[in-house]
Amino acid sequence: WQVDVSIAPRTVGADSISARAVCPKQRGKPMNTPTLPTLTGTAVTLRPITDAATELIVKWRNTPSVVQNFISEVATGQVVQYIILDNADGKPVGSVYYRDIDNHNRSAAYGIFIGQKPRGKGLGTETARLFTQFGVDTLHLHRISLRVLAENAVARRSYEKAGFVQEGVFRDMELLDGAYRDVVFMAKLAENDVKKPMQKIRTCLQKTPNALLCVLGAVVFLAGF
Repeated sequence: WQVDVSIAPRTVGADSISARAVCPKQRGKPMNTPTLPTLTGTAVTLRPITDAATELIVKWRNTPSVVQNFISEVATGQVVQYIILDNADGKPVGSVYYRDIDNHNRSAAYGIFIGQKPRGKGLGTETARLFTQFGVDTLHLHRISLRVLAENAVARRSYEKAGFVQEGVFRDMELLDGAYRDVVFMAKLAENDVKKPMQKIRTCLQKTPNALLCVLGAVVFLAGF
């Protein structure tokens, strides 16, 4: 479920990468923030990136599954980037980040790439939930957006589970490997975390008079079970 890797060249090398930036040759700069927290979930732990991750970023970026789903765009704003650790063995498997952080409009673009391809484990979905909650609670973001290839159905389902909503489809937006591809724009708003459980409660109450059962269902939804 790779999306919006924000790298100018299709293949990169360690000599052109900055560990505190999303990728080489992008003009983004690290965001000036207090000490960033480590984010711990059930399946993944998200750790602020360090210089030691440079070689891993290069390796993951050049993984065929990442290259095939690559959407090019050069970051120009502030960047916050984390490393994704698989809690099953504690090993790093990918990276997640915000780029083009706009403090006035309280918005940012979300990106993630997984180099180790741990399919079916839900790491991407939990990463999106943890990182967007961090974006709202710590970075005070109101709007978090992303772009994904329309054909990448696995990624789109993962983002929907994490609360992203499709906003539009741009036809033939990206030229990849000699073919034009449609790109889906998705976004998650801060209040989505509140609105969705309330919508579930209203829908539930229309079907059953058991209010407690409806509230418990909304709590389970929030917990991500």
